[in-house]
Amino acid sequence: MTGSYFTLMVIGCYYVPHVSAGFINFGLCMAYMKQKGKKRYVILALASVLALLTGMGGLRQLVISYIPMLMCVCIPLFIMLFRDGWEKCKESYWFTLVPVTAAGFLMSGIGFLINSQVLSKKYYFMQYSDIKFTGFSIERTVRLFNDILLSFGYKPDRISVISLFSNCLCAVIIVMLVVSIVCGLGKKAGREYRILTVFFLCSFAFFVLLYAMTDMSYASRYNCPVLVWAFPLIACMLREGNFGKAPKYTGRVITVLLTGMIFMRGFIFMNELKNLNKTGELMYVSEFLEDSEYRNGYATFWNSNVITELTNGKTEMYSWRTSNDGQDMQNISSPDDLFHWLQKKEHETVHPEGKVFALYSTVETEYCNWKDKLRDEDLIYSTGSYRVYGYDSYDIMKSVLDMPS
Repeated sequence: MTGSYFTLMVIGCYYVPHVSAGFINFGLCMAYMKQKGKKRYVILALASVLALLTGMGGLRQLVISYIPMLMCVCIPLFIMLFRDGWEKCKESYWFTLVPVTAAGFLMSGIGFLINSQVLSKKYYFMQYSDIKFTGFSIERTVRLFNDILLSFGYKPDRISVISLFSNCLCAVIIVMLVVSIVCGLGKKAGREYRILTVFFLCSFAFFVLLYAMTDMSYASRYNCPVLVWAFPLIACMLREGNFGKAPKYTGRVITVLLTGMIFMRGFIFMNELKNLNKTGELMYVSEFLEDSEYRNGYATFWNSNVITELTNGKTEMYSWRTSNDGQDMQNISSPDDLFHWLQKKEHETVHPEGKVFALYSTVETEYCNWKDKLRDEDLIYSTGSYRVYGYDSYDIMKSVLDMPS
């Protein structure tokens, strides 16, 4: 996991709460299975509170943790029920997990109801009410699996030492993951290892089917909370795996080699980033804004949040929906078309007071729907890649840009 993981987990930390909650929930389930008496009730209560709180954050945790965990327990139980009968089914460790997984699913669902019926009235959350089932999409499925390769480090580039090493590492991880799954389903696998294997399979299958058979919006980064489980799964295989007649230290050697390769791939990625500076010119823009009378501004999301950070929050930024390479600017209907993420909800109803500026990259000005309204007389600052237009008030900006009421 390189680019997406680095951006989401290391730089932005956006998925850290979701991934952490998933690991904590799995750990609580394993602890519940091992403990007895009052300790179980304490663990059950903790797992329920965690599920409720994470469910209040939206549907994501229910999808990536609690539904797969419930599937992970129910599927083996149904198989055992028809194969071995109720008595053996009731005595299995899978049956022990029913209360904690069912409680997690139920409380996470209640949390999501609180989110959709109460919290969404005050804060922005992704809404899923308009999602529709579709036929199985081969195109989306192919994209899903291509993105999985990219997340595991695959580098679609000309043949070189770096691309060859990256792609070999990707192949090694995938092969080891497959071997880990096969071993985890074997008779010699420990309880925790087998449960983790079934959970990963359920989570992966649910993820693929969800995006292959619905019109839910998709981005490559969505696979991170699912694929991150591949690494503890591989670790379980290396710890418990049977390497036949190979030396006893074979598992340790493979662990060291794999860890070294992953560190090397990380070093290559960081080396590629060392000369990348996306905020260089924005630092000059922020210095200008701090010395000016402008305290409110508009910009696309990835520029807006950088200005907020560089000015230490002194500049109140209104973020437009999105713009990656600048061409997405053509999808924004007006400067009041705001992004409903990491932004105050009041921005949609309460307009800024005092002087207002609008920040554009040079590419964004080319694709902007109101580019003909951008006047040189309003240009207050520019660099090679950015332009800042200033207005004495929001109303003046609105009149200049002919924004609809």
